Amino acid sequence: MFSLPRRIRHTYAYLACLLVATVFLGAPAGLSGGHAKGIPQIDPWSVYKGGDTYSPPSCHQLSYFSRTLPSFDSTTQDPSRWPPGSFTDNTEVYPLGTIQKHRIYQVFRDIQPDPEKAPANAVEVGVKRIVVERRPDEFCMIFEEDGTLGDSGWIFRMEPATISLIDDVPVLLTYDRLEGNGGYTIDGAWILENGVPFSLLGPLNDSISRALKEILPPECGLRPSRNGLDLENLRFLAQLWPNTEGAGGSTCDGAVLLKLGVRNHMLVVVDKQLRP
Repeated sequence: MFSLPRRIRHTYAYLACLLVATVFLGAPAGLSGGHAKGIPQIDPWSVYKGGDTYSPPSCHQLSYFSRTLPSFDSTTQDPSRWPPGSFTDNTEVYPLGTIQKHRIYQVFRDIQPDPEKAPANAVEVGVKRIVVERRPDEFCMIFEEDGTLGDSGWIFRMEPATISLIDDVPVLLTYDRLEGNGGYTIDGAWILENGVPFSLLGPLNDSISRALKEILPPECGLRPSRNGLDLENLRFLAQLWPNTEGAGGSTCDGAVLLKLGVRNHMLVVVDKQLRP
C-alpha cells in the first residue's frame, strides 16, 4: 500500500504531541529536522505539505494544477505509471471565495483504479491542492496533500477547505482526518496580509503551549497518542492523564478545553477551561 515516507507520517503525530512535550519534557519549540524533509518557509508562497514540510513555490495558470500530479513514492500507487485506461480520474476545481480580492480555489482529484486493468494492490488515490491568486490569472499553490483514501487508506477522508469568518477576520482553513483512532489530522490555517498568505499554525502552537502551562495541574499531562487540535470546531480538547503511574488520582479524570479565536491577525487561545 502506498504511503508517504515514515518520517513524514510521524511528523503529523509529532505535531499533535509537540505541545505536551514542550510543557512536560522541556522539548524545544521547533521541530527537529529529522522528522521531515523540506525547505524552510523562507518564501511565503512556499507549498505547505503538513508537519514542517514545504516545497518551493509553484505558480501557474489555474488549469495547471488540475492537469499535473505530484510525485508518488510507490510505483504501485502512482497513477501516472498505471496503464492507459486502467483508472478513472475525477477532477473538481471550485472556488472557495476571495480574501482581499484574491481568488482562492481548491483542486481535488479522485483517482479510482480499475481492478481488472490497474496494477495489483492499486487503491483509490486522492490529491488536494489549495491555490491562491497572486496576480491576475497567476495562481500559487500554498497547500498540497496526497495519499490513499478510504477506510484502509492513509487519509481517512478529505474535507473541502473553507474560508471562515473568525472574529471578523477571514481565515482559510483545511483539516483532513488521517487513518487510525488517534484523531490525527492534516491541518492548515492562513490569513492574507496585503495579499500574501500567512500561516497561523506556528503562533497557534505557541499559544496552546502557554495555555496548557497555565491551566494543567502539575501532576497531570494529556492522554498520549491523541490529537487534541480540532480546527473544524476551533478548539483544542484533550483528556487529562497522570504524568506518572499512580499520580494524579481523581485530579486527572477530566479534560482540558481551549477555545480558539483570532487576535491581532493570529489564531490563538481565547478561553481555557478544565472540565470534570
